Amino acid sequence: MRILPLLLAVLAPTILQANEQGRIRIRLDRSTMTEKIIIGTDRLSGVYCTGVVSGDTLRSCDYPKARIHRTPDQITIRYSGLPGKADLLHTFRPVQGRGFFFVQTVIVGDKRIASNHIAPFCFDRPQCAFIQGASARSVEVPFDNDHFVHYRSVPAPSSGRSYEASAFFEGLSRKGLIVGSVEHTRWKTGIDYTTGKSGISRLYCFGGVADRQTRDQHPHGFLSGTEVSSPELMVGIFSDWRQGLETLGDEIARRETPRKWSRGFPVGWNSWAAMERHVNYPGVLSVSDFFASELTSAGFTGEGPVFIGLDSFWDRLNEKELREFVRHCHSNGQEAGIYWCPFSDWLSSPDREVEGSNGKWHYRDIYLRSGGRPLKIESLAVDPTHEGTRMRMKHYISYFKELGFTYLKFDFINNGALEADSYYDPSVTTGIQAYNDGMDYLCRLCGDDMFIALSIAPVFPSRYGNARRISCDTWGAMSERDWGSTGYMLNSLSFGWWLDKVYPYNDPDHILLFKPDEMADFGPGANRARMTSAVITGTVMLGDNLSDKGEIPGDPLARQKVLRYAAGSGVLSLAGKCGSFRPLEGWTARDSNKAEPVYVGDYGDTTAVAIFNFDAEKPLTGEILFNRLDLNDGVRSYREFWSGHVSQSGSASFRYEVAPQDAEIFLLPKGICTDKTDSSLQKNE
Repeated sequence: MRILPLLLAVLAPTILQANEQGRIRIRLDRSTMTEKIIIGTDRLSGVYCTGVVSGDTLRSCDYPKARIHRTPDQITIRYSGLPGKADLLHTFRPVQGRGFFFVQTVIVGDKRIASNHIAPFCFDRPQCAFIQGASARSVEVPFDNDHFVHYRSVPAPSSGRSYEASAFFEGLSRKGLIVGSVEHTRWKTGIDYTTGKSGISRLYCFGGVADRQTRDQHPHGFLSGTEVSSPELMVGIFSDWRQGLETLGDEIARRETPRKWSRGFPVGWNSWAAMERHVNYPGVLSVSDFFASELTSAGFTGEGPVFIGLDSFWDRLNEKELREFVRHCHSNGQEAGIYWCPFSDWLSSPDREVEGSNGKWHYRDIYLRSGGRPLKIESLAVDPTHEGTRMRMKHYISYFKELGFTYLKFDFINNGALEADSYYDPSVTTGIQAYNDGMDYLCRLCGDDMFIALSIAPVFPSRYGNARRISCDTWGAMSERDWGSTGYMLNSLSFGWWLDKVYPYNDPDHILLFKPDEMADFGPGANRARMTSAVITGTVMLGDNLSDKGEIPGDPLARQKVLRYAAGSGVLSLAGKCGSFRPLEGWTARDSNKAEPVYVGDYGDTTAVAIFNFDAEKPLTGEILFNRLDLNDGVRSYREFWSGHVSQSGSASFRYEVAPQDAEIFLLPKGICTDKTDSSLQKNE
């Protein structure tokens, strides 16, 4: 739906009158001291804001006075008149011609105040009636990707909490309301909601969330001053909720410039999934040689470098071996990667000297604490702002760079976002401030020529990684019910695909194609699905033990499988060219925390449709209308990538049948079609 140019108009029921042309208008109802926001033909009624100061909850709808100030770019309503209480400023800033706006609340005192909770956008009456019926969903976004957390697409009626962003949509029409924070420098943002038969009955968007899902054991920190502002939110109603989330990503990227990477999407190998705790010098050299002698020439290559990465337990190699490993990778035309946890003490050794501090600091000095006790998620957390932590960062990053590593995987960095009693830098008072402080310093140490892959990490802020793992470990194990790791990772893609707007790449994690004790789960269909899930997400890193030397050489079948499915299939021709695929629907997963079966990617003159069958016994059959894919009715034939089979389509749709626990990728040329498709997407027979 095309949105007409916006012109903000401010109206009181009988007194204030302004130009009503345009698509976004705001009305102040002085009888209730709430706001009505009109977006096209839709209305959001009873909108208000809140803030907490000195234990008092201030609500704009409780104030006796409201004064409106308008400029060409924004409108601010100042709520005042409560004796002894701070004023609330509610500011709206529309985006011309787009159907969405930004909103923020500022608490203004006549003296210094402090707050750890401000809600800039709230309502508690039923509205958005277009979000109802069997296909209505509420999207819950997790704060981070720790503890195998899932995204959720929840049918009404329901209530819950999302973090930093959410979508409320009607699946058949795709129309939806998008709400999300566009500023991630000071606050953690929660979005509490309730839906029912009449749409959304309650929405409460606030800065100051600190709970089990943010991994916090301490209340959110306070921000102080004569004025304290909330996080800025984007709110909009979109004809397609998927475009709405992508727009949110674009707006975040305007404020948090994504970390630069211009060398093409990376591919490679990581030691954690199969070699795991047994990283060994002969073994990793053998992996590098296998890539150079067989895998790369067979087709496993991308537009960018091939990285051979050492994960945890890389310190089983001594310095001489690490240096030789890097040199060996370079001689094979590859680059070397390594792993580190900048905000963790895994040894839980408080009396140990902090590396790089020359004895000035011990680990007990740099711990984050709550109630005086060290904080811990999986490992003890260290203060990102502390001088000792920075000395430690400089020590390790200088070491990695001197050895020649150019790919750095940072793990468990959600430790750095924990709320705490205090921070070494007294100007820092919240967990996200501390996280920004530490990550900014870390990235400056790394420079622009290193690929930074974030592993266990908050979704936001996003500007510190070239890639972020979209889910947690994808070990490869599967089950009949939810298809294990493949389905779990695809759950994150289903509702987090749009994060490739703020990260150069979403990272699907390591891809396993072989496990000797689970052969039934690693058959041809399962491995086609694993490779498909990777190429439609982002980077492609293999995880099998591909060594033939060392203390735990891999099974030769592992090499055979990656040669067949990862290289010989030509599937990497689909990777890295159109970003992450988006879900076709968003409401058709079997359960609220499962994955969507169908995803769509745009290759310019070709539309690719990836379909996964999660059932262990029955084939998945169906029909997709071309107009659902934004294609015209001129498509006459289409090709399935893995088999190369060309089928004829109907006049307005195409049919598919996917075998149990398998995946297929259909390539549909746009416009009038012959039996040929883009040669760059051809299957290697």
